[in-house]
Amino acid sequence: MELDDLKNLQKNSPFLFYLPREYEIHDISYRDEGDKWSTLRFFIDFKGNNFRVKEFFLDWFYTSFPKNLMSSFVESYSPVEIEESINGKIFIGLDYKGMNASSCYAMGTQIEIEGDSPSYLKDVNNILYPLFFEERFRNYPFHKRSFFARNSRTSWFEEDRIARMKWQPPEEDFLINNSRPSSLGMHESGGYVHEVIMIFSEDFLRKVFWVDVASTVNSMPNGYYTLRKAGNLFTFNDFAGGTIAHVNNGGPGIWQAFTSKYVFTVSFSSDVFLQDIYDSFEDIVQIIEHIITKYF
Repeated sequence: MELDDLKNLQKNSPFLFYLPREYEIHDISYRDEGDKWSTLRFFIDFKGNNFRVKEFFLDWFYTSFPKNLMSSFVESYSPVEIEESINGKIFIGLDYKGMNASSCYAMGTQIEIEGDSPSYLKDVNNILYPLFFEERFRNYPFHKRSFFARNSRTSWFEEDRIARMKWQPPEEDFLINNSRPSSLGMHESGGYVHEVIMIFSEDFLRKVFWVDVASTVNSMPNGYYTLRKAGNLFTFNDFAGGTIAHVNNGGPGIWQAFTSKYVFTVSFSSDVFLQDIYDSFEDIVQIIEHIITKYF
C-alpha cells in the first residue's frame, strides 16, 4: 500500500489520518470496517529509530482516554508522563505489551505510537498532520463514526455497552461549554430503560463530553462504568456528592455520583479544563434531570 492509496481510503474512513509531510512511512496497512473496526497502521523511521503508529476511532470507552497505556484493558494505567504536543495532550508510558508507547487524541482520531526510544515519542507525534483533511469531519458525530454503535459484533462488555444501545441524533439543544448534543444512545429491554448516554461535542470532536445516566434499580450485568480510585493517571477529588478524577486539572476525566436509583457519569476529553466542568456544572445537572424525566 502506498501513500496515494490512503488519500482514497480517507474518503470513507470514520477518522482523520495523521501522517508525516516530510518523512517516509512504510509497511502501511488499513483494515477496513468488517468484523472489526477500521484501523490504520504504519511504520516511520525517525532519527535512527523505528516507530509503529496505529490510528483509529475509540468508541468503546469515553473519548480520548489513553487506554493503550494499561497492562490490560481492565487494569490500572502504567506510570504516565503528560506533555503538550502539536496535536494536543500526549501521554507517554508503557502499553499493554510492555513497550514504550504514547497516546494522543486529535479531532476524533486516537493516535498510538510505539517504539524503543521513549524520548522521541512526542517528536514523532509532532510530525503527524491530518494530511488529507476533509470538511465532512466538522459535524461527523459519534454514532455515525462508531463501529459498535452501528454493529452488534462485540467480544467483551465495554464494547457491548455501546452496541446494545439504540443510537440516534438527539433532539435536545443544551450546551456544555459551547459543545452541543451530537449523539444519543439508549439501552432499553424488558420494558425498562437501563442507560442513556448523551454525547456533546464541538466541531471536529475537539472537546467531547459524555453525560451517562444508568439505572441502579433495573441494572444489567456491567450496566455502567465504575470509577475506581486507583492507578497512576488520575488525581481524585470529592465534588458535588461524588468523585471527580482528572489529569493535572484537566481531561481526560470523569465525575461520578450515585443516588438510590441512578449512577451519573460525566466524562470530559483531554482538551477540557477542570474549571470548565466547575463552570458548566449547573448545566450538567439540568441535563441529567432532563434525561431522567424524558427517558426513564
